[in-house]
Amino acid sequence: MESLLEPAPIPVSDFADPTTRALLACDGSTTVLVEAMLRARVTIDVREQFEQPAAALPHELRCALGLCGSDHVLVRNSVLLAPGERPVSWNHAVVVATDGNPLYPLCFDRTRPLGSAMAAAEISLRRQVLYTGHHRRPVGGPGPAAGKCYLICTDGVPRLHMTEVYSPELFPADLAVQRSAPSL
Repeated sequence: MESLLEPAPIPVSDFADPTTRALLACDGSTTVLVEAMLRARVTIDVREQFEQPAAALPHELRCALGLCGSDHVLVRNSVLLAPGERPVSWNHAVVVATDGNPLYPLCFDRTRPLGSAMAAAEISLRRQVLYTGHHRRPVGGPGPAAGKCYLICTDGVPRLHMTEVYSPELFPADLAVQRSAPSL
């Protein structure tokens, strides 16, 4: 799966569709919100999961997670699926790989979304949306997809960086506001 970390930042209020705006603005569990919107449970397909040195991450991502080059992370690329195997979102999670991170062991359950696993574990956490905007569709297709990047913190410490890109078939990426090209 190619990197999902190259969005074109766009404010939530610029998106035309109210369900898309709700997903982008949500600072809680998007899994719970998506299931409520779809009136169905979602499943997960973990496409790849591996550990790597933090030094292999982009500098901005290391800084956001407070990592140094000798730290390690777990990278998890997955797809949330609605009934009928319809993609809901493509997810790129970067999790700090330490025993002190309560989110780290949850990643080894490849049968349920991280949002569901965190809720079941009753971990006190806070989500901080970093930016929202247009992303390339991970599986191709015309036009962009809406998505967001955020941090999940426990005890005030960033533990996970998540990029979620939503299926434009379910959550349109059209804008209500005409954006002008930057002047050169």
